[in-house]
Amino acid sequence: MSLLKYSRMWTGDRPSKTYDDNDIEDKQLIGKEGDESTDYVALLQAHKWLKRWLLALSVVIGLLVVALMLALSLRRIEDSTTRSLVPLMRSIPITFEHNDLFSGPSSPERDEAWSLMAPLGDGFILLPNSTAPGAYDLPLGQSTSRGQIYDISVFHQLHCLANIRRHMFAIDAILDRNDRLEIDSLALKPHDDHVYHCFDYIRQALMCAGDMTIEWPRTETDGSRFAVDGWGITHECKDWSAIMEFMEQNSVTKIHRM
Repeated sequence: MSLLKYSRMWTGDRPSKTYDDNDIEDKQLIGKEGDESTDYVALLQAHKWLKRWLLALSVVIGLLVVALMLALSLRRIEDSTTRSLVPLMRSIPITFEHNDLFSGPSSPERDEAWSLMAPLGDGFILLPNSTAPGAYDLPLGQSTSRGQIYDISVFHQLHCLANIRRHMFAIDAILDRNDRLEIDSLALKPHDDHVYHCFDYIRQALMCAGDMTIEWPRTETDGSRFAVDGWGITHECKDWSAIMEFMEQNSVTKIHRM
């Protein structure tokens, strides 16, 4: 029996049709309800398929967006790399250790060790005239018949440190002189501007590099730990052999440097 017929029985409504008519009506209602159930199931299936397709479409769109972002990032990296005359240098772990060649007073061996840190050309490189215009984001260097000459910062920094070292030894060599004006004219005044420049330049170079390696105090003979000398600490450093290899391939005769 149909739900409609049951509802009439509970409310006291009497059927206005004969038994046969009611039977026919029930069959018609059952047929209609069956059709509606079939349509509802089909609608549910269509809804499930739609949800699956929307989910798949969302995943595809998400992957496309990620791929596009990666492509743009790689393009920016590639663009920034191609605009740099100097390639990216690999980094390697280096443990700082005391080296007497670079920390003692002036001697032929120590002076030679300091001078050997500078490559051929004293740290200057050449951008040949054959380079395509606008290939690198650089202003003009020193123009020569072969191309534009530029300096590499690390060798400028080492040059400054070596200059301060020489200045200190020059002062030490004339400390036994009694004439204060003679000391000033021979050792101080001729190099003051250069030394002052180097102090500020090295200061900014150190701040730029910003080495954040954590250092700890050394162990004293009595077991105490209070002084940090920096030795035995491993840093992440540019591979010096890779730097010198680049300089060997690109070095030129030096130009004026402060």
